[in-house]
Amino acid sequence: MSESIHDPSTVVSQYIACTTAEESANSSDSPKEYSDILSGLVLSKELSLLQFIQVLGPYLTSESELIRPKAIQCISDTLASLRTTNSKILSRQDLTVLLDFLLTKLDDKSSVRFILQCLTNLCQFEKFITFSPLLEKLLTTFLKDYNPKSYLAKVRYESFVLLKTILTIYEIVASSAVFDPFVQSFVHIATGEKDPRNLLISFDINILISEKISFDPVQHKDFLIDLFDVAFCYFPISFTPPANDPYKITANDLKSKLRSAIAGQSLYAKDSIPSLIEKLTSTNPIVRNDVLKTLKLCVQNYEPEVIEQYWLIIWNALKYEILHNDVSIFQPHEDLIVNKNYNELVNDNDEFKPLIITLDIVSILGFKLEDTDDTIQLIVHSVTDELRDNLSNVKDKVFKQSVLLVASLASSCNLAFNKIMDFLFSYEVWGKYLGNEPTTIEPSSLSNSDAMEREVTSDDLTLTVAKQRDLIDNFGFILNSYNAISSRLLNSNKAEYDSFVATNHLLNYKDSLLIFLGQLLQSSSNLEKTLKSKTIQQLKKLIQLKGLLSEDECSLIFGYFNDILVETINEEPKSWDKDTVVQEVKVALRSIMDGSSSKNVELIIQTILPNLLGKLPDSQEETDSDVERILSLIGDLCINYKFLEILSIRLLNKLTYYSQSNSREYYILTVKLLINSIIKTENNHQFLMNSWYKNFVPRFTKSIVNIVNESKDTVNGSVEELIEVSGDLLAIIVRYIEKSHHESILNDFTDCFVNGSKLNYFKIEPPLESLISKQSVFINLYNKILASVNKPAKGVVKIGSVDAIDFIKQDIAFAKDLLNGDETYNVYIHLGYLKNLCLIVNKYYDSELSYLAEYYQLIEEVSLSSSSLSQGFLQDYEIFVWSIKGLIMKIDPLGISYLDKLISLLSCSNGELKSLISKSLSIIMIDLPLFTNVQQSINHSKLISGVQSFNVRLLYKQRIFEIILPTLIEGFNSSTLSSSKSSYLITLSNILQNIPTKILKPHLSTITPLILTSLSIKDSAILKSSLETCEIIIGESSDIIIPHLQSLIPRLVDIVITPNSVNTEEIRLLSLNCLVSVFTKIELKHVLKFQKSTTIKLVQGLDDKRRSVRKLCSDLRQVLFELGR
Repeated sequence: MSESIHDPSTVVSQYIACTTAEESANSSDSPKEYSDILSGLVLSKELSLLQFIQVLGPYLTSESELIRPKAIQCISDTLASLRTTNSKILSRQDLTVLLDFLLTKLDDKSSVRFILQCLTNLCQFEKFITFSPLLEKLLTTFLKDYNPKSYLAKVRYESFVLLKTILTIYEIVASSAVFDPFVQSFVHIATGEKDPRNLLISFDINILISEKISFDPVQHKDFLIDLFDVAFCYFPISFTPPANDPYKITANDLKSKLRSAIAGQSLYAKDSIPSLIEKLTSTNPIVRNDVLKTLKLCVQNYEPEVIEQYWLIIWNALKYEILHNDVSIFQPHEDLIVNKNYNELVNDNDEFKPLIITLDIVSILGFKLEDTDDTIQLIVHSVTDELRDNLSNVKDKVFKQSVLLVASLASSCNLAFNKIMDFLFSYEVWGKYLGNEPTTIEPSSLSNSDAMEREVTSDDLTLTVAKQRDLIDNFGFILNSYNAISSRLLNSNKAEYDSFVATNHLLNYKDSLLIFLGQLLQSSSNLEKTLKSKTIQQLKKLIQLKGLLSEDECSLIFGYFNDILVETINEEPKSWDKDTVVQEVKVALRSIMDGSSSKNVELIIQTILPNLLGKLPDSQEETDSDVERILSLIGDLCINYKFLEILSIRLLNKLTYYSQSNSREYYILTVKLLINSIIKTENNHQFLMNSWYKNFVPRFTKSIVNIVNESKDTVNGSVEELIEVSGDLLAIIVRYIEKSHHESILNDFTDCFVNGSKLNYFKIEPPLESLISKQSVFINLYNKILASVNKPAKGVVKIGSVDAIDFIKQDIAFAKDLLNGDETYNVYIHLGYLKNLCLIVNKYYDSELSYLAEYYQLIEEVSLSSSSLSQGFLQDYEIFVWSIKGLIMKIDPLGISYLDKLISLLSCSNGELKSLISKSLSIIMIDLPLFTNVQQSINHSKLISGVQSFNVRLLYKQRIFEIILPTLIEGFNSSTLSSSKSSYLITLSNILQNIPTKILKPHLSTITPLILTSLSIKDSAILKSSLETCEIIIGESSDIIIPHLQSLIPRLVDIVITPNSVNTEEIRLLSLNCLVSVFTKIELKHVLKFQKSTTIKLVQGLDDKRRSVRKLCSDLRQVLFELGR
């Protein structure tokens, strides 16, 4: 075997045997294996190049058109292997002989594809690269003997690869001897090409030619025309990719490459710019988009000297685009005229996209020429002179279009901006509206006609409200140009930014602008809501322009905003919160605080916040229906940490007053405001709240205790809400305090609420009675803290100074000992201790819970009897279930074991116990806010504090569901008693209501047959549970129901139209809801055939005794009548 593999003839024959000219992957052997062997023989001098060709001789001269290409392919693969291993191996003589041989084969059409591959590999050998006559010979012969029109696309592709390889590795292409034949060869193969893959590489070569070769515009005039033509002849290119395209070429790939080819050579300008502008006459928005994108790239890429030469023709085309079209897409309240991401945001089919690109080009045009002051001045003078009449008259029909054009040009560079500001705010243009002084012009410098044109009449100075709105809107576009320049300079050149901010000419006119806008805001009628709103938008924009306004000027504007809020609240007591001007002020202030300097935030806090807080009463004795609305307004403004911090201090004073005066309603509203404000501000930008524990929490906690103690003997419902919202606020604050502080925080709360310490951190006097000495409503507040602190290290069994087991024992004792008095209040406290038990089991106790075995033994004993469940048993069962919940959330094996045992008792003979077990599964599976690792900040995956409050496994519900589902299904199928089937179904229904869709979906196909079968069982409990589950299945995965529609729909209709002791009102309504889901959520083609029969049968439902059933039946028939229309 080793002898044959080193015999060249054998290796060649093996290579030929395992390849075909069209596809080499059909053989079990790899052709590369044999070409590598041949390459190795040449490298080791065991085989010369001449001997290699001689060995291939019989195959190279074969009359078979299948064999000859194989032989050439063998040469190509061997050369590729040689080149990769040692590109110096072939001598100049070897290369010359091989080149001559290959060039003589160019007339062999069946082998040309591989001959081109050979040439591509050959020209990459080092001695070929350093000897230009070889390259010259290759190109000259290639140009003469290769006719691309004679070959398929895949063969033509190799010719492009050859030229691209030459251009990539040879600097010598630019020399005169090689230059001409190379460019001629490229034009030769690129002309008339239509294959997408070949066009892509053709455009690539065109781009490379522009990058690597310097052209003389006179000497190479013809070449430039040819190179431009072989690219531009495809413009605009359209392409729909075929199905299963192996090359995955998209229309955008071709368009962007062609665009780059056209824009890659400045010397194309004399042809490209006029040709592109000519194509702008197309009415197709996609074509116009393509033209404008290409023109934009040309302006960006061409030399400034070239753009300087063609700016006027470009300007005239762009101007026409804007002046003769609807420009309503451009909104003055936006920060930029053209959004930076408009290409992604606006579809190419959108009729407005050409206008967006047009204005972008206007800006780029000025930016390109920013270093040529004379040209910029010429452009600005020409543009402003041409648009003067349009801009001087707000009533002109193209006023907005003209403003957009000059604003876009102004955004290009400092010089253009300054010149345009001077022009626009001159007395003759906009200065007359702002009260600017007329420009002094020597009479002798103006002709009579000019003087007449410059004269401003009284009519020019009169603006209707509508025109005032238009003028203010268009101020916005001019301010956007300032924003564009300052943002660009701030990110690129700080020195230039500082210079622009200090010297820009808008500074000369900002006082006039502020006075004008302020007067409009203060003096215009309150009925002119739109005018005031637009004025507020531009005042907001002035504040946000970096470096333009001083602190005093910003303060002045905030004073305007404050006056609006105060006056509107006073004058429109019933509807001020819906007032559009108030809404606009709110939007403006939020925007300023979200992205402005800290100075502006401080000004808002100083100017506006005190007046709003002053509207809040100090107690409920001062009745004020506006409290909730004012708090809502303050909350809407709060998205900034500094604002929130000051707000919390001011509101804490109010909370202290409310707690002392027992103003529960105001207290609750204020706390809710703080909760929402913290969440919103944290969502915007996370921050730590360590300082709040010292500055806010002690006084707040003390106020909670005061108001709860004052409220105990009055309305108990409000106590529960007080505790809940106050606990939620404390919980959020704790979650955003660094977790290293959490142990001391828990100690402080434990000392105060559990130990009843006199020296508590919160200075509550007299000290509270211990939560584990006497039942207290404060257990629910303490639970919030216990739930929010970071989970302890493994093995920690102390809560502050209290052993976890002692807490558990007391929770159990109090859970069994209901207080006398108000039942709702007692249940709230009772649940508080059960939740506390669950928390401690989950977070603090890893040892065996011996009491669970005792309770389960009691449950087992009851399952064997038929007696009713005693109150004591129910209390024991509650303790058992809440303990299991704590274990299951951390997927503790003990909890899973007891849950499995509970499920197994669904087949027992005690009906009351089975019902209790079914209901208790809701407690185990439900997500209560207290027991979740909720990330308050939706914009961040983790809390900045690093806190993780619970031992809650992410997939615990999925794990538990997958364990108990098979047991439930098996139990249902094997049960013969209706009561047992009912228990399994109700249990399943209770679980499904608390299972996320993504966990439920994979199991719906398993559950569905069981549910459909149970719809035929005449038992109210089973039917109710089945219908609830059926509705879940239809809503979450309707495709599973489709095969069963033939039996499902008639059964659901029968339930509706057959009222009896089983089909109760509730069950009939559930059935109707299922039918509504079927006909609204399942594809029309599947349900249309049931339309007529269902509509007819439901007539009986219109006579149902229950009004709710008749109403829903009527609604469903309306859905059926409209089906398919």
